[in-house]
Amino acid sequence: MMEEIRKKKEKHLVEKERWTKMEEELERVKEREQEILDKLPGLKLQNPGNSCFLNVAIQMMQKAGCGRHFKRTCETPMHKQLKWIFDGKKETKDATVLRSLLSDKTLKTGAQRPFKAFNALMEDLSTECGARHEPLCSMFSYQLISTLKGYTGGCGEYQLSIEKRTSCLEYTLGKRRTFLDVVASKEQKCLKKHTVEGDFLGQREWRVELKNSKFLLVNIRRRPGQDTGLLDPREPNIFLGNKLKLVGFVEVEMCGGGEYHAISWTRHGDYWTRHNDDKETEIYEHPINWTAMTIGHLFLFEKVDT
Repeated sequence: MMEEIRKKKEKHLVEKERWTKMEEELERVKEREQEILDKLPGLKLQNPGNSCFLNVAIQMMQKAGCGRHFKRTCETPMHKQLKWIFDGKKETKDATVLRSLLSDKTLKTGAQRPFKAFNALMEDLSTECGARHEPLCSMFSYQLISTLKGYTGGCGEYQLSIEKRTSCLEYTLGKRRTFLDVVASKEQKCLKKHTVEGDFLGQREWRVELKNSKFLLVNIRRRPGQDTGLLDPREPNIFLGNKLKLVGFVEVEMCGGGEYHAISWTRHGDYWTRHNDDKETEIYEHPINWTAMTIGHLFLFEKVDT
């Protein structure tokens, strides 16, 4: 009996020591994460209100360097409000003042799509600055070049070059197509009409030239449950003629009543932060459950110097 009691005590002590070590390790991990969070830029961003989609839009703006843009442009009440939010100096979660300055009705009450929130916020800010100042959306202006090559039967090379001064590059995914299918060279019909032999096939190549920023925002329209087809977010991807790495995206959660909740993920060196407006910012070495995660429509890419 005494031997049995002794073994139970030893087992209890071993188990207690194991839990103590686990708690100490967890505390060290928390301290390490806090040290990383304190050093990373842009993570003191306050929740701008009760709309998670507006919050996500501002998180993406911060990651893309919009805060630096405000420092060299006009001084308006809206810019002042956003500077406070970006600097983390306004210790409030009430976005009433900011919302009152927005002209877009959906932003006043709560946009239901992150791209809609981002675009509307960009448009409001650009309009507010006026023609005397550099429009905010011009930061993300780009030239999209489409070249058709390799045609036969009278189809020569065809090049379409369009300069866009919008805040985001948009793609609509067709049935059974992914984002990578769209940006890759694919067989397409020649745009030149033929009266006898019909259309001829060749290759369409897409290339994008960034103008005033190294960031490219992409909005992908797709069917519910359709696979986006992005590559591993930990590695740069080469598409659209550039070496780009994913530095921000939107995760969407289904809430009660059929409503959606948006959460922003942003990359800072070797770490990712997950910013949920009703929880504390979390830090990860890479996005968790990437393949199983419900990804939203808005993606932020950064050009990698080669």
